Amino acid sequence: MKHFTLLLAAIMILALTGCTAGSKDGLEETPMDAALFDVLADGERELFEDFSENPPVSMIVRYDQVYPDATVEDAALINEMYDAIAKIRIRAKTNLSVTDAYNSVDFETADGTNFGLSFEKHILCVGSDHYELTNDEDFWKLFAQIAEDCDEQSQQENSSPPESKS
Repeated sequence: MKHFTLLLAAIMILALTGCTAGSKDGLEETPMDAALFDVLADGERELFEDFSENPPVSMIVRYDQVYPDATVEDAALINEMYDAIAKIRIRAKTNLSVTDAYNSVDFETADGTNFGLSFEKHILCVGSDHYELTNDEDFWKLFAQIAEDCDEQSQQENSSPPESKS
């Protein structure tokens, strides 16, 4: 009887563990191989696709509150960021969420239209959907460089003595 009880307990533990592993609360992925723009809503996708016809005049890079927001108005740098974004691929749709690392890049066109991308760490967030990325190394390298350069420039401006008024 003792062996039967132990065997029954072991079977129940295995069965419950199997149920938990397949639950919606566990990490799930839907493998994909798509361009980043393919998962955006139609309006957002069109703005990225029309990038050369209606180019942004500014871009704001927000790097997880590590650095101040970096505002960029250099057209060459904005285009470089777009090129890096265009190379990104979606590896998988995931329910993985990171709640303490928010990054974004936002663009504004001459007519005041705003559009951009939001991330939790390096996971793309589109509405309530989350996507793991591939081929995103150039993007994150440029993203960090812009944030660091802006922070350096800001520190230099704040450390220089004010001009005297005579």
